[in-house]
Amino acid sequence: MIKFSDVTKAYQTDEPVLAHCSLSVPEGSVYALVGKNGAGKSTLLKLAAGFLCPDYGEICFQDMPVWENREFHMNDYQGAGKELFEKEVLAEMKGDVL
Repeated sequence: MIKFSDVTKAYQTDEPVLAHCSLSVPEGSVYALVGKNGAGKSTLLKLAAGFLCPDYGEICFQDMPVWENREFHMNDYQGAGKELFEKEVLAEMKGDVL
């Protein structure tokens, strides 16, 4: 299970992309993230993967804080995440669905 507890994330503006987001996704569940551009869909996924750190709140995967093992995420998966999100952006620009 992945659990977001009161997560807030802002970039270089005062307005957060995600504000006080709480969400639990049980193991084996399938969810779809939908919303307009800038709604925080990619930010939510990057936070869940450990590529971004929340400004406030906690994200746990299997009851362990995602950022407790930060070196693991940054060293082993950063390149893979970058490639994944580059493909996502290119597909969105072309109007494709991944």
